Amino acid sequence: MTKNKKPGRNILPGLTILLLIIAVEFYLPTLVTEQLTRALALNFHSAKEFNIKHKTIPAAKLLFGQMENLVIEGSQIEAKPYKVDVFYLDARSARISLTDLLLKGRFTLKKAKGRLAFSFEEKELDNYLHRFYIDDPYNELQLRLIEEGPRIEGKIDGIMIYLDAMFAVEKNSIICLNPRKMVSTSSNTQKVMDKLKELSIFSLDLSVLGIPLIIDEVLIKDSSLYVFATIGG
Repeated sequence: MTKNKKPGRNILPGLTILLLIIAVEFYLPTLVTEQLTRALALNFHSAKEFNIKHKTIPAAKLLFGQMENLVIEGSQIEAKPYKVDVFYLDARSARISLTDLLLKGRFTLKKAKGRLAFSFEEKELDNYLHRFYIDDPYNELQLRLIEEGPRIEGKIDGIMIYLDAMFAVEKNSIICLNPRKMVSTSSNTQKVMDKLKELSIFSLDLSVLGIPLIIDEVLIKDSSLYVFATIGG
């Protein structure tokens, strides 16, 4: 005598798999977006705005940290040493650490190809100069961004100076000052040169953003510094 098989026993495994696939395709992208937003908020002290978009088909690839396209836009982002005015990242074939994201709340971009652009306001770079590179309690010096390049002007110990420079890139991700010309009202050349050395070590290390980038263009426009970089070489 043959036993009658209950149809539910055959349907249940297939239904479970189907529900799992639906959950991954519809819920996982939303979860990753939420976690990315939280991770970026933790990585930076503050931000006026963050907008994150990503696309991966099938969404199951996200389980392995793979993203076909990742776009991050932000403004007024407070990083550890400085504030980024505008931030834009467009990455393709991206790979993130899903373990870091879900368990540690940390955004780690392990691999990607794409472009990165951001800007710094003149006032922020001047504040950065005073916080880390010069002793100027009365704010007698000012860093200005003009079309010809960065200029530092004002007084040091009563000495009037004008330092014209240009931005240079070192080690792919560090923006430095390259002095071009200096005018001083002091006859004490050595004293002026010592102060000049303090100013010339000014640098912006963009590797602290945690993104593997190679800077390929910097320009000044409307009193802001714009930086354009390649992600992943």
